[in-house]
Amino acid sequence: MTEESDTNIWDSRFDDGTVTTPVAVNGSISRANVEASDLLRDVMMIVRNGLPYVAHEFLRFDSHLGQGTSFEVSKEIYSNPIGEQPHFVGVKRLVMRRETDAPDESARELRSESRRLVNVKREVRVLANLKLRSHPYLVPVIDGG
Repeated sequence: MTEESDTNIWDSRFDDGTVTTPVAVNGSISRANVEASDLLRDVMMIVRNGLPYVAHEFLRFDSHLGQGTSFEVSKEIYSNPIGEQPHFVGVKRLVMRRETDAPDESARELRSESRRLVNVKREVRVLANLKLRSHPYLVPVIDGG
Protein backbone atom coordinates (compact mmCIF):
# COMPACT_ATOMS: atom_id res chain seq x y z
CA MET A 1 0.00 0.00 0.00
CA THR A 2 1.46 3.37 -0.95
CA GLU A 3 1.75 6.35 1.31
CA GLU A 4 -0.75 8.20 -0.87
CA SER A 5 -3.39 5.49 -0.46
CA ASP A 6 -2.71 5.40 3.30
CA THR A 7 -3.40 9.12 3.39
CA ASN A 8 -6.60 8.65 1.40
CA ILE A 9 -7.80 5.99 3.84
CA TRP A 10 -6.97 8.25 6.78
CA ASP A 11 -8.74 11.16 5.12
CA SER A 12 -11.86 9.14 4.39
CA ARG A 13 -12.14 7.76 7.93
CA PHE A 14 -11.97 11.18 9.53
CA ASP A 15 -13.54 13.25 6.79
CA ASP A 16 -15.13 16.32 8.28
CA GLY A 17 -16.57 17.64 5.05
CA THR A 18 -14.07 20.49 4.87
CA VAL A 19 -13.40 21.59 1.32
CA THR A 20 -9.68 21.72 0.70
CA THR A 21 -9.75 23.39 -2.70
CA PRO A 22 -7.73 26.57 -3.07
CA VAL A 23 -9.33 29.30 -1.02
CA ALA A 24 -7.72 32.38 -2.49
CA VAL A 25 -8.60 32.48 -6.15
CA ASN A 26 -8.16 35.60 -8.27
CA GLY A 27 -6.63 37.52 -5.36
CA SER A 28 -9.48 36.78 -2.96
CA ILE A 29 -7.33 37.16 0.13
CA SER A 30 -10.21 38.29 2.33
CA ARG A 31 -12.06 35.06 1.49
CA ALA A 32 -8.97 33.08 2.52
CA ASN A 33 -8.86 34.97 5.82
CA VAL A 34 -12.51 34.14 6.42
CA GLU A 35 -11.92 30.44 5.72
CA ALA A 36 -8.93 30.34 8.09
CA SER A 37 -11.01 32.06 10.79
CA ASP A 38 -13.85 29.58 10.24
CA LEU A 39 -11.46 26.64 10.52
CA LEU A 40 -9.99 27.99 13.74
CA ARG A 41 -13.50 28.46 15.12
CA ASP A 42 -14.31 24.85 14.17
CA VAL A 43 -11.20 23.61 16.00
CA MET A 44 -12.20 25.51 19.13
CA MET A 45 -15.74 24.11 18.98
CA ILE A 46 -14.45 20.54 18.67
CA VAL A 47 -12.20 21.06 21.70
CA ARG A 48 -15.01 22.64 23.75
CA ASN A 49 -17.55 19.98 22.84
CA GLY A 50 -15.27 16.94 22.77
CA LEU A 51 -12.94 17.34 25.75
CA PRO A 52 -13.33 18.20 29.41
CA TYR A 53 -12.00 21.66 30.28
CA VAL A 54 -8.89 22.22 32.39
CA ALA A 55 -8.22 25.71 33.74
CA HIS A 56 -4.75 27.14 33.17
CA GLU A 57 -4.28 27.84 36.87
CA PHE A 58 -4.00 24.07 37.48
CA LEU A 59 -0.95 23.84 35.19
CA ARG A 60 2.58 24.98 36.01
CA PHE A 61 5.22 25.10 33.28
CA ASP A 62 8.24 22.82 33.74
CA SER A 63 10.03 22.62 30.38
CA HIS A 64 9.63 23.02 26.63
CA LEU A 65 9.60 19.66 24.80
CA GLY A 66 9.33 20.71 21.17
CA GLN A 67 7.50 22.55 18.44
CA GLY A 68 6.23 21.66 15.01
CA THR A 69 4.36 23.53 12.33
CA SER A 70 1.03 23.39 14.13
CA PHE A 71 1.68 22.68 17.80
CA GLU A 72 4.17 23.32 20.58
CA VAL A 73 4.48 20.81 23.40
CA SER A 74 5.58 21.45 26.96
CA LYS A 75 6.00 19.41 30.10
CA GLU A 76 3.87 20.85 32.89
CA ILE A 77 2.79 19.94 36.39
CA TYR A 78 -0.94 19.39 36.77
CA SER A 79 -2.33 20.08 40.24
CA ASN A 80 -5.87 18.77 40.41
CA PRO A 81 -8.20 20.93 42.53
CA ILE A 82 -9.80 17.87 44.16
CA GLY A 83 -6.62 16.96 46.00
CA GLU A 84 -5.12 14.40 43.63
CA GLN A 85 -1.32 14.17 43.79
CA PRO A 86 0.30 16.66 41.33
CA HIS A 87 1.83 14.93 38.31
CA PHE A 88 3.58 15.71 35.04
CA VAL A 89 1.54 16.03 31.87
CA GLY A 90 2.34 16.90 28.28
CA VAL A 91 0.53 20.03 27.12
CA LYS A 92 0.01 20.59 23.41
CA ARG A 93 -0.81 24.14 22.32
CA LEU A 94 -1.77 25.39 18.88
CA VAL A 95 0.84 27.59 17.21
CA MET A 96 -1.00 30.68 16.04
CA ARG A 97 -0.20 32.64 12.91
CA ARG A 98 0.51 36.28 13.58
CA GLU A 99 -2.31 38.47 12.36
CA THR A 100 -1.14 41.17 10.00
CA ASP A 101 -2.89 43.74 7.90
CA ALA A 102 0.01 43.65 5.47
CA PRO A 103 -1.19 43.80 1.88
CA ASP A 104 1.81 41.72 0.80
CA GLU A 105 0.49 38.58 2.52
CA SER A 106 0.13 36.30 -0.42
CA ALA A 107 -2.77 34.11 -1.36
CA ARG A 108 -0.30 31.21 -1.27
CA GLU A 109 0.52 31.89 2.39
CA LEU A 110 -3.17 32.03 3.25
CA ARG A 111 -3.86 28.77 1.40
CA SER A 112 -1.00 27.19 3.32
CA GLU A 113 -2.50 28.42 6.61
CA SER A 114 -5.90 27.01 5.65
CA ARG A 115 -4.36 23.63 4.82
CA ARG A 116 -2.54 23.66 8.15
CA LEU A 117 -5.78 24.40 10.00
CA VAL A 118 -7.59 21.62 8.11
CA ASN A 119 -4.91 19.22 9.40
CA VAL A 120 -5.21 20.65 12.93
CA LYS A 121 -8.98 20.22 12.78
CA ARG A 122 -8.58 16.61 11.68
CA GLU A 123 -6.09 15.86 14.48
CA VAL A 124 -8.29 17.47 17.13
CA ARG A 125 -11.29 15.47 15.88
CA VAL A 126 -9.25 12.28 16.29
CA LEU A 127 -8.04 13.27 19.77
CA ALA A 128 -11.60 14.11 20.87
CA ASN A 129 -13.12 10.89 19.46
CA LEU A 130 -14.32 8.76 22.39
CA LYS A 131 -13.34 5.43 20.84
CA LEU A 132 -9.90 6.64 19.84
CA ARG A 133 -9.28 8.30 23.21
CA SER A 134 -9.09 4.82 24.72
CA HIS A 135 -7.10 3.22 21.88
CA PRO A 136 -4.02 1.37 23.24
CA TYR A 137 -1.67 2.89 20.64
CA LEU A 138 -2.67 6.53 21.15
CA VAL A 139 -1.70 8.77 24.04
CA PRO A 140 -4.95 9.79 25.74
CA VAL A 141 -6.13 13.37 25.84
CA ILE A 142 -7.33 14.23 29.31
CA ASP A 143 -8.57 17.79 28.96
CA GLY A 144 -8.80 20.74 26.64
CA GLY A 145 -8.60 24.39 27.48
